[in-house]
Amino acid sequence: MGVFLAAGMALYLPFALVAGMAGWWPVVGFVTAVFMVLAGTVLGLTLSRMREVVTIRSRTVVVEYGRRRAESRTTMDRYWARVERRESPRPALLLKSRDGVVEIGRALGDEERKALENRLRGLVGASVEPERDGRLWPAMSGQV
Repeated sequence: MGVFLAAGMALYLPFALVAGMAGWWPVVGFVTAVFMVLAGTVLGLTLSRMREVVTIRSRTVVVEYGRRRAESRTTMDRYWARVERRESPRPALLLKSRDGVVEIGRALGDEERKALENRLRGLVGASVEPERDGRLWPAMSGQV
């Protein structure tokens, strides 16, 4: 995508300079608008390829971001992790622990974000008991 943007810049920028020097100012505005649309399209396509993977293991929660592979990875202790919702300045779902804070579900709508929040609340935090026979069980009140 960056090559596409660079090629567009290489074509449009010299043309805009020549048109400006010749006194054709309306052409400069048009060429600038075309270039901005091109840059916005490239940026949108780049952001739409971002992936977010939340992996819940027996003792850890791993959140990975990236395009084709994980470009960033945050690992948290599962027992200490908690899910919080932030409403302003824009709605966000946060996964917090003593190891840090990470926003999850950035590309989700409100209903999807609420569903993810409800699902994660039962899978992370102090409500989760340690492993039992290789499986993870949510803690139930009255269990000993």
